[in-house]
Amino acid sequence: MTKAPPSPTPDVPMPEEDASSSGESIPGTEPSSSDYNPTEVEIIQNDSEDSEDDGEHSVDGGEDPVSDKKYLVSHAQLMKLFCVCNFAGCGTCVISRPYCSAKDFGLTVKTDCIDGHEFVWTSQPLLNGTMSCNLLVPAAIFLTGNAYGPFSEICQCLGLESLSTRHCYNIQRVYVLPEVTSVWNLHNEAVMAATGDQVVSHCVRRWAM
Repeated sequence: MTKAPPSPTPDVPMPEEDASSSGESIPGTEPSSSDYNPTEVEIIQNDSEDSEDDGEHSVDGGEDPVSDKKYLVSHAQLMKLFCVCNFAGCGTCVISRPYCSAKDFGLTVKTDCIDGHEFVWTSQPLLNGTMSCNLLVPAAIFLTGNAYGPFSEICQCLGLESLSTRHCYNIQRVYVLPEVTSVWNLHNEAVMAATGDQVVSHCVRRWAM
């Protein structure tokens, strides 16, 4: 007898290969393997995806120097903004290279344009003639219980202009400490006024060894 030819096998769709099992990284995730070594293109792609997820938004600067947002800016990138006159309604070309004067954390830029405008820009608001950042940084270091030495080393690694150690401690002694003392005295007076002649008992808890 002649055997009947075998029936054709129906085409069965193969399951799609999981990207995680094929060794390819899924966009937006990082492989768990410690041997993962991304290329420069993948790093740039991930950074751009993160920035898209975060969403770029405009930020309006506030009037308060403390709550106003602050950013690290490269000197080369900043100078691109001063190739034209920034005087209101001008916008003509400057006649010379912008003059820059760095004072601790602050920067002052002066430009002269062909229309005779002398424009002066400061990187921080002035508080009695002093850049606000030169007061806020020493105050923030003191109020957070840190020392200026480690912070100064970080600034050196970043190429960030900063105060000298002596100048920082002088600002803390002249401006920060008197203000902290004044606030502490006001707090103590408020506590005494609230308690009045009441007897205040102090309880010390001892831990059994």
